[in-house]
Amino acid sequence: MASVNHQPDLSAFLQPYPTKDYQWRIVAYLPDEGLVEAAFIPTRKATEQRLTNLYGPGGWACTAQVGTPGELLVTVSISGAARSVFITRGPGETAEASLERGFVLAALEFTAGAKVPRTVLEFDPETGQAFDYPEPPGHVPAAVPTAAPAAAPAPQQDDLAAGRELIGRLIDRLQAEGLGHEAAKLVAASAGYGKNADEARALYRQLRGLLQQHHGTN
Repeated sequence: MASVNHQPDLSAFLQPYPTKDYQWRIVAYLPDEGLVEAAFIPTRKATEQRLTNLYGPGGWACTAQVGTPGELLVTVSISGAARSVFITRGPGETAEASLERGFVLAALEFTAGAKVPRTVLEFDPETGQAFDYPEPPGHVPAAVPTAAPAAAPAPQQDDLAAGRELIGRLIDRLQAEGLGHEAAKLVAASAGYGKNADEARALYRQLRGLLQQHHGTN
């Protein structure tokens, strides 16, 4: 008798997660352009927990096949049904982080993985971290009281601090490669590291361009 290919009931797995179980994360690297693609998707922990709660510890699995160095074929199987994604490790990304990224993306393929909206961001090529994540989808800023007391830094201020930190590391690298004078001129023309996140981001692009130009001519 021919075997029957039983398809698992995925209806519960396909339901949206609570908002707290989502996060911005890098889903693809575009190192030649100095960019990454990011998406607001479920966390690894939330995905694992849902799979285990619905299908049991032995009802699902994640496997990875290693290709050329830095390349993985990651497969998530649920009661016999499987989805796979091909992952290339990004700059500064550990093997563990690459596998985690592949796991979440393969699990998303059971839903509408290819339709998850993505946004393109700049990133630090040394750490692999994105330069500036947007607000979560659907985020509504809280109303600002007319006479608000001093409080924690606003998201714009946090973005500015993070941007300045990245700029500082990039300048250190430029100085190490003998480009400190050129970097200083760009900083001076920008009147510092930037008065806001947009200005800091613009300076970072200029400094990265200086580094890329240097590598392209040497």
